[in-house]
Amino acid sequence: MEASKHSKYNLKTFAKNGVKIALGTDSGIASTPLGESTLRELELLVEFGLSPKEVLIAGTANSAAALRLSDDRGTIESGKRADLVLVKGKPWKNISDFRNLEYVIIDGEIVAKGGSLTAEQGNARPDATPAGKLIDNFENADGKTASGASRLEL
Repeated sequence: MEASKHSKYNLKTFAKNGVKIALGTDSGIASTPLGESTLRELELLVEFGLSPKEVLIAGTANSAAALRLSDDRGTIESGKRADLVLVKGKPWKNISDFRNLEYVIIDGEIVAKGGSLTAEQGNARPDATPAGKLIDNFENADGKTASGASRLEL
């Protein structure tokens, strides 16, 4: 598939040049079911050339940084939110082990165990933190981004 070839090339080029890769899907839109599309994106990033460790960082620290939320999430540190996903396996070696969900913890409360919501799940929903405008759609009159970047045609 042509689009896949270009995506692989772009991802490798970005990563090689130090661009931080963040996880982000269109979950919930059309045929991209919530959760499953995120898990598939983890796997695709590995198939496209990132290591499982790089992909885990993309889905945690780098995603929090992209949303400008790394002051309180994205890494496990004292003073940050206690939001964790615990899985059975070694996803830093085999990213598909991330599918072996054991627990989801939000703000220190177990909200899912063994793939099912727990009775306490209603108490653990954190307040939403809105993210600012993050995406530039190349919509300036000259076809460039607000920062002056332009598309590269292959």
